[in-house]
Amino acid sequence: MTSLFPIVNCSEDQNFMKLFDEVLKLIRSHTSDEDISNAVCKIISRHRKSIANLRDVENFESLKDLCAYFYRFSPISAGLARNKTLTAIGNCEELRTRLKRSSLKILSVGSGPGSDLVGLCSALHETCSFGNLELILVDSNERWERFFRTTIQVLREGNFGNVSKFFLKKEVTTRFICCDVSKTIDKDCEEAFENTNIIWVKGLLSFIRSDDVRSLVSKTIMSSMKPGTVLIVIDSPACDQFEEFTVHLKPIFSTKRDFFILHEEPNIVYGPGICSFIHQEISVFVKL
Repeated sequence: MTSLFPIVNCSEDQNFMKLFDEVLKLIRSHTSDEDISNAVCKIISRHRKSIANLRDVENFESLKDLCAYFYRFSPISAGLARNKTLTAIGNCEELRTRLKRSSLKILSVGSGPGSDLVGLCSALHETCSFGNLELILVDSNERWERFFRTTIQVLREGNFGNVSKFFLKKEVTTRFICCDVSKTIDKDCEEAFENTNIIWVKGLLSFIRSDDVRSLVSKTIMSSMKPGTVLIVIDSPACDQFEEFTVHLKPIFSTKRDFFILHEEPNIVYGPGICSFIHQEISVFVKL
């Protein structure tokens, strides 16, 4: 079936590049180009040894490592999220129906700095007409909150394509909750799960080393959702942990296609450059 909405928009990818460049300028402080470049090289080295080692990135404490991760992966994370979301909305009538609301609450689990949510909002701007949105980001690394809030601030104050238009036209509120969903979730996080319309999980499962921890995270997310909640998962096709919960989750859409390729080049290059392609697909479920 041909998608009802366009999924390729180079100008949006360029806007993502400009946005994340501006955010990095505000956050990097005295961190040098060389510091960021060296940190990017270390990330790439771990990636080549084992993709599971990317789990370490989430626990980085130094600003140079956080900046390197943000620079390396943010543009492709936003581009992929936009692309896959447009595909799902364009080809899944049930998802489109569930998005027809006056307001939405979206809870993102393990998104780090929330770069993927930029792509999600870009896609929602093109396809949905709701008025209000509450975005809640849950992550175990509290250091990502500064990146998330700075990104939102820059979006509101600048002109970065559809996503800036989205924040201008919609009433959008944001929250950051520091919580490790592989452990017992606190009351604040539990209430957020219970009151949300959409749970968004991008790239989290493939970043976790242990199969046991990955399964525990999947169970926690699934069990914390209320009936009728939409679960959107974007991850490696090898990470299909939610498929085992089909008794409790109804699959309504999925893709198994090719790599997503980001064709744009960054304006500022710190050594090796950004990640340019990735293989993650989207699956959409509804909690029964």
